[in-house]
Amino acid sequence: MRGLRVRTLMVGLMCISMLASACVNNGGQAAQEQNNQKTQKTQNAQNNQNVQKLNVQQSTSEADTINSGSETAAIQIISHNKNSYVPLGELVNVLELNSEWDEGTQTYSIGEIDVVYKMKVNSKNAEKAEEDVLLTREPIMVNDKLLISLEDIQLFQEYMNYDVNDQQLIIYPSYTDANKDINDANHDLDFSDDAEDPAGGNDDFEGNAPDIEGTTPQDNAVWIPYTNNESVTVFTRKNVNANKLIATGRKYMGVKYKFGASKYSKSKRFDCSSYVQQLYRAYGVQLPRTARNQAKVGVSVSRKNLRKGDLLYFYVPGRFKTNKTVGHVGIYIGNNKMLHSSPKPKNGVQITNINKAYWKRTYISAKRVIK
Repeated sequence: MRGLRVRTLMVGLMCISMLASACVNNGGQAAQEQNNQKTQKTQNAQNNQNVQKLNVQQSTSEADTINSGSETAAIQIISHNKNSYVPLGELVNVLELNSEWDEGTQTYSIGEIDVVYKMKVNSKNAEKAEEDVLLTREPIMVNDKLLISLEDIQLFQEYMNYDVNDQQLIIYPSYTDANKDINDANHDLDFSDDAEDPAGGNDDFEGNAPDIEGTTPQDNAVWIPYTNNESVTVFTRKNVNANKLIATGRKYMGVKYKFGASKYSKSKRFDCSSYVQQLYRAYGVQLPRTARNQAKVGVSVSRKNLRKGDLLYFYVPGRFKTNKTVGHVGIYIGNNKMLHSSPKPKNGVQITNINKAYWKRTYISAKRVIK
């Protein structure tokens, strides 16, 4: 009887042990399954992200807007009163543009070396390259941020390649470094003087060169816009002593640069195009205010046949900017040198050797506006 009880007890203990073992195994399997599920979810999420990234890369590849291996920039779109806006200051920073805020007029000016855009808070009336444009919505100020309607971002399309994705403005790198292998020794892109330049040789001018201030350009204007069914600009070159013009320009060497500078008589400052405009105006040549519009007038000339007084146009490079937009202007003064107003390499009116890699790479065109 006692033996039977012992055997019964041993059998019971064995059953309990097997049951406990089974519970442990089942728990381990359950935990393993949960881990497998978590791992699968993580892999799926990563795969989804990869798919999304791949889709973006495919779309940008089709649009031919992104360099292999380059990173994009993303600006968060802000929703306000059921409308979509972009912080204008953030966009300006990404595009490496200059800007100036006028508190008195509530106006925001934007450009490269000179002003291209002007926008005013709570007004649809804006300005682009000296022309009036009508915005879709008024720019608004929210939490000390100037916001521009998402629809009006198209005004900047010449500066960037972009897309809208998941409430973000995605800006893709451009090909502005396509000529990055250019160096000072690349003589194919050298600038050269025209051997038949009547003002060639020494540019020293003996006599009195006029000042920029006090001129009356309206009396001798030769840049005449008129409208006949469509807007047409007529430009007639005028006989100007180039050495005398350069002598006037040299008088202002060292005058500080200021983005969006007003008339020199008032501001005592220049930006690149205001310097050119006011200098040539002293000689009766009326040019537009901005570099990009100045580049539209005159006779095109080769970089290999430059004369004193020719205007040289360059783009301002940036990771997200295209290389087709005029952003800077200077005056050719002979011997591969340019007289211009710029914040770099010095600050102000200066003379720069343009047979350098930077200028060779960023050169766009040259125009002759005087005889």
